[in-house]
Amino acid sequence: MKFQLSAVLILLAFMVACNAPVTDKHAAPLEEPAEEASKQEIKTKHNSEGIVQHYLVLDYNENGQKIRVKEFNQDSVSLWYWEYEYEHDQVSKVVVYHGEDEVSMWADISNTPTGIYYTYEYKKSQLSKITQLTEAGTVLTYSIREYSDGQLSKETWHSASGTPTFYCSYESDEADQFLKGNVFDYNHKLVFYETYEYTDDKITKINRHSKAGNITGYDVIREI
Repeated sequence: MKFQLSAVLILLAFMVACNAPVTDKHAAPLEEPAEEASKQEIKTKHNSEGIVQHYLVLDYNENGQKIRVKEFNQDSVSLWYWEYEYEHDQVSKVVVYHGEDEVSMWADISNTPTGIYYTYEYKKSQLSKITQLTEAGTVLTYSIREYSDGQLSKETWHSASGTPTFYCSYESDEADQFLKGNVFDYNHKLVFYETYEYTDDKITKINRHSKAGNITGYDVIREI
């Protein structure tokens, strides 16, 4: 149970970071053998002093669709990874696995499912709901997405009982590029916000700011 609780806390943080979203399509269902990546990106997460705290490796198939994400610590030890399942050309489920960190190896659970997974629901081809569940199907949390003129404008996370816990609001420019993501608590008070930098219309840097505007860290995304 303690492993599952840790997974919930860490994985929830991963899923709800107010990063400008990208919809993945057309990846092969994972009932088939794991697909080899034809392209990879690395997302390094830095503190305010520029020191890498941990990093993510994102695998894509030959058509450019995401098929898995792996998280590593500073020593390049895998902590968790996410496998993507698809249905009707849309992400339908994300299954979370233990990595090869010392605790997982000691407990003999490395590279096995954590018992946590996410399901995705759509309305008119737009992602409308993400639900976090246990292996038994018990709902832990869920998010509801709202759109304005076809662009994501807000995502609200709820407890299993339906109580809103926090939400992200997004600001975009006239070209529909995300400029800023604001994270608010359940009392509608700003907790922190993120700003996005682009190279060739693709997000390559995410800056995290305190509510006072100070940079507390940043992510750099690049192809490897």
